Amino acid sequence: MAVSLESPSDTAPGSIDGFDEDNQEDYLDVDIPELNFPPFPRLPSALALVSFDQFEHKGVWTKAGLANSEAGLSQPHDTLGVPLVAMERPYTGINHTFEEREAHKKEKRKAATKRKRDFPITLPNPPKTKSQSPRLDPEDCWKIGDPDSGWVEPSVTSTRNFDISIPPFTRLIDATREFIISRDAVIQSRKNRRLFGILRDQLGIRSLFLGRHWPGSGPNAALYPHRKRRYVNDNAPTLLPTPQGVRVDEACVLLREPERSVRRLLTLARMKLESPWDEEPVLDFLEIVAAYFSYIAHYNVFPEANLHKSFKKVASIARSASKKWKEATQLEDVVTKQDGWNRACWAVWGGEFSGPEEMGPEKPAEVEGQVAQEEPQEEDDEDAVPWAVEPTVDRRPSAPTLNEVLPVVKDLLSPRSHSNIRLLRSIPYASRIIVAALPPLPAGPDAPRFCTQLHRLVTIKSPAASYQEEDKEPDEIVVWVEGDGLMVNGGNQLVGMALQGRWGLLGEEEDQEGSWWAFKARHCVLPAI
Repeated sequence: MAVSLESPSDTAPGSIDGFDEDNQEDYLDVDIPELNFPPFPRLPSALALVSFDQFEHKGVWTKAGLANSEAGLSQPHDTLGVPLVAMERPYTGINHTFEEREAHKKEKRKAATKRKRDFPITLPNPPKTKSQSPRLDPEDCWKIGDPDSGWVEPSVTSTRNFDISIPPFTRLIDATREFIISRDAVIQSRKNRRLFGILRDQLGIRSLFLGRHWPGSGPNAALYPHRKRRYVNDNAPTLLPTPQGVRVDEACVLLREPERSVRRLLTLARMKLESPWDEEPVLDFLEIVAAYFSYIAHYNVFPEANLHKSFKKVASIARSASKKWKEATQLEDVVTKQDGWNRACWAVWGGEFSGPEEMGPEKPAEVEGQVAQEEPQEEDDEDAVPWAVEPTVDRRPSAPTLNEVLPVVKDLLSPRSHSNIRLLRSIPYASRIIVAALPPLPAGPDAPRFCTQLHRLVTIKSPAASYQEEDKEPDEIVVWVEGDGLMVNGGNQLVGMALQGRWGLLGEEEDQEGSWWAFKARHCVLPAI
């Protein structure tokens, strides 16, 4: 459509774009073009216009034939295409009052309650089953290591996969982590955390320790994750010759020598923990060790034939360690008794060695009685806080004196005289293993009473100890001890225990055939593990 606009050629003063304010009549005579629009669509006959103030929104109106190509208008739908009239409650629009919306919410709640009652998802009163937690109660944490507790380990205490293709050290670390999580109730205390840390440090159960580790086994064997700490299958040494014949290709001593490393740990546990004469920490430590290795054996962390057999044996050793330690403590109480035969012999004839041994079961002479505390030094600063070191309480008994034990010696040595007895030989320190426990000798006319009343412990040199030529000791030494409850089952429980301390040969210088050996403890008695 062509549109032409005519404008005067000259623009008069005071006019704007050809519009003359003084001559409006001339301007109205000009033809103004019109824009023609198409007609507005007619309203369907079925509908009627509603004013805006009376309009009520009832959702989205869509064509019903979007899916099935049917003609006509559809029923109301929501924005997701769900028919509103199909719901259990009337739909609500936007222009509703507060009371109408609250009534609508109430109807929704009623409909939901009815729907749950008519079509329940679960049973009306389902049985209440307590879900098992991977964390055990404090009183159950160590029961797995007690063979007399009848404990059954829940399956939820470990969710790891201990497949043979995974490197053994990775499986060991995973099992240790699961053990800590399941025993979190007691293992997070300061004392138990320290004791369990000693176990991990002594056996190399730390991923931060340097060294290489074995790959997995089987057709799908995997290498150790850390590249610098793993062996390639082609280069992994299986047996490296060493002076002791020990495999050194695995950095973790527990995997390399399971039985030997655990026996050594349990044997030296008492010497590694605080005071060697305080047995409470070592019993707590043995309880943790028994629970840990029983956990390893229960979940079969090492299915390999050689490792499976070794760790099954290790678990059995750990579970019996507490009992063997108590048996060793009983023997220790006998040989360290203040008025016992062995200690009395050293007090009477020991000379310079009659006093307490260093780190032995008796307190040193210099700390006997009350130790006077030094006054704190004065500081130049007036605000300085004075300090003093609190003395440590030593509960060990004092060494016996000659007058206290001389009657015991005279009674057990009769009919011989004690005045001619001397210390013929002294071995400063030796660790000897008991190989036999024998009853007293039969009574004789000239035999001293200790030979007919005391029991005999036959000892040999410990294979694990190293000796110098000047300290060469006899192959066999027999000591006499009181039998106070030691000879149960013939004293078989004593075989394998180790006596550590000073050994002395006592007798007459002219007649050494009647001499005997006396023992004085320097360290605790080691159990037969």
